[in-house]
Amino acid sequence: MAELRRQRIRKAAQAHGREPSAEVLDLASWTMVVTNVPRARLSLPEALVLLRLRWQVERLFRLWKEQGQIDEWRTKNPWRILCEFYGKLTAMLIQQWLIQEGCWQDPWRSLVKAAEARAPGSQSYHGRFV
Repeated sequence: MAELRRQRIRKAAQAHGREPSAEVLDLASWTMVVTNVPRARLSLPEALVLLRLRWQVERLFRLWKEQGQIDEWRTKNPWRILCEFYGKLTAMLIQQWLIQEGCWQDPWRSLVKAAEARAPGSQSYHGRFV
């Protein structure tokens, strides 16, 4: 993982016409995890697993915001906003379930690309999700 980070750092620096410093390349070896869970209750390997899981949840919420627009609405009425939010959230949950069922066996799957795909000629809500 550290070498992958170093490659990304070198590529980004090269794109800006710079060389990465030795300190930055050394810091690529570190993974810092800050938590309020006591050390006796959470080992480092467990913390790293939770960190990866949390990142997956963040990516899922990002997908729902970008593709499903769950954080946007067309009214100022709080009750209508709540109904629209619940409707979009329900649609995103159903879509996620269908994508998981349909793409789970494919090791090269991309949930984002699967969410963007739809049948030819089909219409999607706001043109964003199936």
